[in-house]
Amino acid sequence: MKPIVLFGTGPYASMVHHYLSRQSASRVAAFTVDAQYSPGESFCGLKVAPFAEVERLFPPAEYDMLVAVGYSQVNRIRAEKCREAKSKGYRLASFLHPTNVFWDGFQPGENCIFFENNVFQPFSKIGNNVCVWAGSDICHHAEVGDNVYIAPGVVVSGGVRIGDNSFIGSNATIRDQVKIGKNCVIGAGAVILHDVGDNEVHAAPEPRQLSVKSNELKNI
Repeated sequence: MKPIVLFGTGPYASMVHHYLSRQSASRVAAFTVDAQYSPGESFCGLKVAPFAEVERLFPPAEYDMLVAVGYSQVNRIRAEKCREAKSKGYRLASFLHPTNVFWDGFQPGENCIFFENNVFQPFSKIGNNVCVWAGSDICHHAEVGDNVYIAPGVVVSGGVRIGDNSFIGSNATIRDQVKIGKNCVIGAGAVILHDVGDNEVHAAPEPRQLSVKSNELKNI
């Protein structure tokens, strides 16, 4: 297994580095980022290589790359950097935390990052460049497209289809057989019961402040 160059120097990249250094046989050799966003010569104790020169410093024949960028611009930045990394000749690695539960025959796409305690039920499918944070359920026959970001605690019910480049917020629930279009944003805590078209944004109802004070509650 080749050592990995991580693209990114933000909080998300530091998280991925932390997990890889403790939960994976893959070694992180360096970071890379576009020069204008570089934090300096090092990050997390490792060299930061300018992305424009990375293939010279860390040749694709000897290193893989994993693009550790979050959901900025509805995942477009991460998707673009994956395309650029592949055009430089890199194989895109993935990280699947060992506490995840997968069905026999499960095949994730490239540049996937699945943090801990997710369940992928039989016949679920995941595309390329997908992040599934922690504690989510991807139920039977669900299909997640490319460049999708799924935040913690999401329930993707049976037969759901999630289109490319979509973002699903924490604790959102998508009812069985529902189709989510491309480039959608589903807000934290939203409950989606019907199909969602391309480029739509759905938010959960805002919390309502009650007139009672917390010290007046009798059952807490």
